[in-house]
This record gives sequence, structure tokens and C-alpha cells, in this order.
Amino acid sequence: MNKELVAGIKAVAAERGLDANIIFEAIEAALVSTYKNRDGVLSNVVASMNRHTGEFQMFAEKEVMGDDELADGLFDARTMISESDAQAYGEVEIGDLVRIEFYPEDISRVAVQTAKQVILQRIREAERDIIYQMFKDRVGEVVSAQVRSVDAHAKTVAVTMNDRSEFVLKRDEQIPNDRLRRGDYVKLYVERVEKDNRGPYVKLSRTHRNLLRRLLEQEIPELREGTIEIKNIVREPGARSKVAVIATIEHIDAVGACVGMKGSRIKNIVNELAGERIDVVEWSDETHTFIVNAISPAKATGVILHEEGEHPTATVVAADDQLSLAIGKSGQNARLAARLTGWRIDIKSESDAQAEGIDLFELQQNMMKHDELATANRRLAKKQAPGLDPLDLAAKRLSEQASPDILQDALQRTRSDQPQADAFEEKWREAQQEQLPSLESSTGEDADDIFRQAAQKALSEMSYEEYTERKEAGLDEPEPEVEEPAVPEKPATPMTADMLRARRKAEGRSGPLNLDEIEVPAELLASYMEAEAARVDDEESETGGRGQRREPRRGDSPDARRYEDLMDE
Repeated sequence: MNKELVAGIKAVAAERGLDANIIFEAIEAALVSTYKNRDGVLSNVVASMNRHTGEFQMFAEKEVMGDDELADGLFDARTMISESDAQAYGEVEIGDLVRIEFYPEDISRVAVQTAKQVILQRIREAERDIIYQMFKDRVGEVVSAQVRSVDAHAKTVAVTMNDRSEFVLKRDEQIPNDRLRRGDYVKLYVERVEKDNRGPYVKLSRTHRNLLRRLLEQEIPELREGTIEIKNIVREPGARSKVAVIATIEHIDAVGACVGMKGSRIKNIVNELAGERIDVVEWSDETHTFIVNAISPAKATGVILHEEGEHPTATVVAADDQLSLAIGKSGQNARLAARLTGWRIDIKSESDAQAEGIDLFELQQNMMKHDELATANRRLAKKQAPGLDPLDLAAKRLSEQASPDILQDALQRTRSDQPQADAFEEKWREAQQEQLPSLESSTGEDADDIFRQAAQKALSEMSYEEYTERKEAGLDEPEPEVEEPAVPEKPATPMTADMLRARRKAEGRSGPLNLDEIEVPAELLASYMEAEAARVDDEESETGGRGQRREPRRGDSPDARRYEDLMDE
């Protein structure tokens, strides 16, 4: 019987995913609770159950008291034993605890029910502790669960993991478009794990924005490797979301890598999120550029920033046919773009902007400048490596851009630290000198040398202060004078009769032909001259050498006939 009990305990432990010792300890605690605090029965009780045979023993723990203390009237036979009586259990001293085995008798039904409740409570506590230990280190991760039941009235879904742990997915944590059925597998985000007197609480969600982040990391290896970084995510679960990404190294298309060829990478995530539309845009530290990217798929003409006031606002100007796309359904696209960028966004059409006096051309030029600056900053961030001089790197990258506006803006940022600004300017000059010998030219070696010498002369004659003054005054930057190499003109293509007929027909012209309109092909003209010379010789021989010319006869030669037909037209 005892061996069958041990086998049953191990089976229950395996079914519930518990250690068998937990159930053994629960039974021992139940036996103790049965006899503890019973009136007239030993109070300090210890139970022990053999893990192999199933036999159990119960002991009463008593404290050894001196014989002289028995007369004080404080002796309790349930918890104490005299020193003389304790000697029967071995050598003891006053104050020691002695275990005395006893056999329980007269176990009531109430005691049995109490033992049962204690065992079940201990098992439940052990299961809750296992769940807590399982999920406390998985906060922020995505787990896969199976739908066990759906409560249509309460709008809740019960899910299980590992066929043991059961959780409830609340209504506000479900995607509105979800149509979950029993047996479906879903991805859930572990948002929070807590533990209280009632047990552990695991909050699962399908609406949290980090669910999209983890799904992207699972599908896109560049995100896991760190070559692409997610800067921000905003969601309206089940409807639409926007993800701002940036590449950390050069030659990586962050948006293209996330979307995949023909949307292959993003498609699986869209299906998992019940058809939620995902817009992946490129992040930029230039606010103008980032706002334009965030408003996609609409194309913006430009952005005007209003930074004054408590809530900065950005006015986005879009073409009239792009206005509805920029705003989105019920303002969804504009709302998500505002959350993604952290700016309040006001979208206007080009016609409304012009009516308010906004210069669209100036707006576009300003947008191009910010795009150039964003490109330079992105290249600097990608190319900068530990151990290299950041000023040297910045100067070289800005030199590659060859944009004075970008240099001017970068210098203004460091103008508060004059030594740093001077060092930056010096590095830029050095980078310009390094760039000159490597300039590519398509005009030949001599022209390249001329251009290099002229550029070096222009740089040496103009200081940076002079350059800055010219820019502030609105003067153009001096450019080296380079003589353009002589390029031979392309010879005219000879016109044939067929070409002339087609041209005159297209122009609606008729009548006699003006010979200035035609350039006779050389081979046709040579053939005609030979034929004409032969005819002249024949005529002279017929007339006795008097040399009278006659008009060429039709049919004298094929080329002559072609020429005469051309003249007739």
C-alpha cells in the first residue's frame, strides 16, 4: 500500500510539473497540522515520510528541563521532559530538544479533511511559485500560447502554455481585429509579472508596442545583429503602426531590409497582428527630414517648425492630391506621425499654403538643405569608429559632401567652443587639400591638372573668414576658371531622298525643291559624276568633238535615276 502511495505521488508530481519532494513535504505538513494545537495532544510535532517505502513517522519535540524546576509549577508535559526521563533517549543536557516517536490514534474525519486541504494548498502554492520563477525573467519577451477557451460574454480569452500554465487575456489587451478560436496559437508579449498573497500575476498583451518590436527582431536578422536599430514605435493596434529605424553602418538600407523583397519580411508580422498595416520609415536627427519621413506614404513639399510656445508645432505642406493621404483615415496617419516624432503636426495643402503667403520654392530649397545635412550626419554616425579623431572624421565627411552650407551649419554648432571650432575648420582645410589630388575628371589629364591648380589657388587666396562674409552678403562662391577642352562638332548626317520626302511630307511642303535643304551623300554624288562624265564623252564623239553638253538621259545608270528623281521632286 505504501509503495502504491509513493507511485501515486510521483505521478501527480509529473502531471503538474512539480518536484515529488514538494508533495511529500505537503503530506508531512498535513500530518503535523492534524495533531498540532489539539487539546491534550502533543503540540510540537514533526512528521517524516520515507521517499522510497512510503512509511511515515511522527515525533514529539520536548525540551529537557532540570529536575529542580519541576517544583516551580511551570512544567508542561506536552512540550517539556525532565532531565532524568530524557536520559532514556541518550546523553542530553538541560535545554536540549529530544525527539520522542509516537503513533497517532483516533484520527477524526475533520482531521482528515484538514490534512487534505493542507496538501492541496501546498501544491497550489508550489505551482504558483513555479509559474513566477518561469516568467519573472521573461518580462519583455514574446511567448507563444494556445487558445483554450473564449468567453464571448466577458470578451476574455483563456490561453495555456506548456499545457499546464493557464492565463487570461483581457479584452483591452486583445487586438480589435482578432478572431481567436479554440486551438489557435498566438504570440503574446509578457508585459509585467507580480507576486502577491493570491499568487503570481502575469500580464500578457497583444496591443503593447514592444510586441511589434520583438516580432521585427525575430523576422529581421539585421535587427538582432545590431546593424539596424529601432528608434521608436507607435501603434494603433489592429489598424496601423509606424516604426522608425536607422542603419548603424554604411551601405545598409534600413527600410528595405525591414520590409524585405516585395514585403516578404513584413508580411508575416502583418498576418500575426491581424492585418495591422506597418509603415517603416527612416529615422533622422534632422527634425524637418524626420517629419517628412514620418508622414509617408504621402509626399511632403516641406516643413515649417514653430518651436515657440509650450507645445512645438510643425506645419507640413503637401501637394493637393497628397493631402488626404497625408492626413489618413480619420486623421490616423497624421496622428501616428505626431506620436512618432513628438511634434504637433498641422498639414496644409499647397494651395492653402500659397494663400497664406508661404513661398513654396523657398520651402523646397530649405527642405533640400536639411536633407543634405541629415545625409552628412548619418554618414558621420556610421563611419565614426573608436580611436579616431571625431573632428578629423567630420571634416573628411563634410568635404566629401562638398556643400558649404553643411560646413557652415556644423561650425555654428561648435561656435560656443572657439578652440573646437578652430580645430574643426583646420581639419576641414586639410581634408580639402587631401581631396583635390583625387578629384575625378572626364576632360583628360591636362584639364584635370588645370582644374587642380586653379582650385588650390582659389583656396589659398580666400580665408575662411572671407568665405563666411561672402556667404552672409549673398555673394557667390568664387569658382576656378577652367578652359573647356575643344570638342569637335559632330558631323552632320547626310540626308537621303527618303529622309527628305518624309520631312517635306511631315511639314506639308510641296513644289520645287530648294537644293539648300539637301546634302547629297558622297557615294551618290560620285556615282552621278562618273555617269555624267561618260555621257559627255559619248556626246562629244557623236557631235564630232564640239563638246556640246546634253542633259543626262533617264536610265543611264541607277544612281543617276535616283538623283534625277530627287531633283524632280
